[in-house]
Amino acid sequence: GRVTDYRMLLTGTSNNCGGGRTPWGTWISCEEQNVEGQIWEVDPYRKHEPKRTVLGGFAADGSRTGGRFESFTYDIRDEEEPRFYYTEDHPEGALRRFVPRNFTWDDPHSILHGEGSIQYLVLTSTSANNATGTYRWTSDKVEGMATAAEFFPGSEGIDVYEGLLFFVTKKMNMMYTLDLDSGTWERRSTKHGAFDGSPDQLSRMVGE
Repeated sequence: GRVTDYRMLLTGTSNNCGGGRTPWGTWISCEEQNVEGQIWEVDPYRKHEPKRTVLGGFAADGSRTGGRFESFTYDIRDEEEPRFYYTEDHPEGALRRFVPRNFTWDDPHSILHGEGSIQYLVLTSTSANNATGTYRWTSDKVEGMATAAEFFPGSEGIDVYEGLLFFVTKKMNMMYTLDLDSGTWERRSTKHGAFDGSPDQLSRMVGE
């Protein structure tokens, strides 16, 4: 790409981390700020003001919750059922999936600010060394946190490519791959080889 400008676009936030881009060209900025962190959408062309998304979640009383959010990605192979994923760099930081409802691609900037459900990844191992397994999504945050503590504490970089979701955990030196169509997963060590230790972020190199 080509750098066209460089300027401050978002203020009043703390410890912003990896984030990620949206399919419609804005940037998601994740605050890694204990229980107070939020997730913001920022338009680099300033056609829309920076705005806090619903991805941080809500408590039972309707008040906003938060977390130590890290990175963001999406899967829009089926535009009728888009999915948005994000990680939390915490020992019990559940991997989340946002499923929007009542949205329109005529106004994509509203998708991450409207109705939808936040779901949490739950892994089940099918091998003795926890190298492979199956997964499902739940609305139970406690269950999602338990999976994170067991399998991927402190998850960070995340990306989707050709129906596969990749994310890394530095604390366990692992990269997980979820097949978004088959409901299966596998993991491999990042201590050696191309990763050369503990990668923090992931990004697709080619394609969309």
